[in-house]
Amino acid sequence: SEADVAQMRATLAADDYELTHMQSQTTKALLALKQQMNFPIADTLVVEKPAVDASLLPTDNAYNIYNVALTTNPRIAQAAGNVAAARYALRAARGAFLPKLSLSGGVSTSFYRNMDVGGHAPFGQQFKNNAGEYVTLSLSIPIFNRLGSVSSVRSRRIALDRARESLNYERSELQRIIAEAVADVENSTKEVQKMKDQVEADSLAAYLTTRKFEEGMASSIDVRTAAVTLLQSRVRLLQSQLTMMYNRQVLAYYEK
Repeated sequence: SEADVAQMRATLAADDYELTHMQSQTTKALLALKQQMNFPIADTLVVEKPAVDASLLPTDNAYNIYNVALTTNPRIAQAAGNVAAARYALRAARGAFLPKLSLSGGVSTSFYRNMDVGGHAPFGQQFKNNAGEYVTLSLSIPIFNRLGSVSSVRSRRIALDRARESLNYERSELQRIIAEAVADVENSTKEVQKMKDQVEADSLAAYLTTRKFEEGMASSIDVRTAAVTLLQSRVRLLQSQLTMMYNRQVLAYYEK
C-alpha cells in the first residue's frame, strides 16, 4: 500500500542519515587514532578487527599478582627509594652530634725561575730540594651547634615518616587496583559470553521476522526493528570484547 511505501521511504531516509552520521564519526575516530599513533594524516591506515578469545582464561588470584607487582611496579620502587633516602638523611643529621676526627696528608714541591738573572737550577734538582710533606690530625667537637642539629634531626625524622606513609599508601593503592583489575577481567569475560548468546538469539529473531515478512505475516517495520536490534547487539558485543581485551592488558601489566 501507499502507506507502507511512504513508511519505507521514511525509514530509508532515516537510515541514510544515520549511515552518513556514523561515517563521519568513523572518520573522526580514525583521525584521532592517527594522532595518538603519530601516524601521517595523509597516509592510509587500515584498522583490522583484532581476534578476541572470549574463553574464561584461568586468572591468578589478586594476592599472588600483588606480591609480584611489589617487586616490579615503578611507583612502589620510587616510594621505597624515597624511604631509603630519608633514612640515610636522618642518619646524616644524627651524625652532627658526634665529634669528627680528620686525618689528612700531602706532598708538595715547587719550581721557580728568576727572569732578571740568567740561569736557574734544573727542574729535577728544584723538584727534589723544594719537596715537602705534611700530615694533619684534627678533632672537631660540636658544642655550639646542638640546637641546629636537633632541629635538623626532627625535620629528617618527619620526612622519613612521610616517606613511609607514602610507601604504605602506594602499596594499599596497588592492592586495590589489582583487585579491581582481576574483578574487571572476570566480569568482562562473562559479559562477552552473555552478549554472544544475545547476538545468536537476535540473529535467529531477525531471520524468523524476515521469513514472516516474505510470507506476508509481518510488516517492514517489524523487519527493521529486528535488524536494528541485531546490529545494536553486535555493537554491544564488540564493545564488551574491546573492554575485556583492555582489562586483560591492564592485568598483564601488573603480572609481569
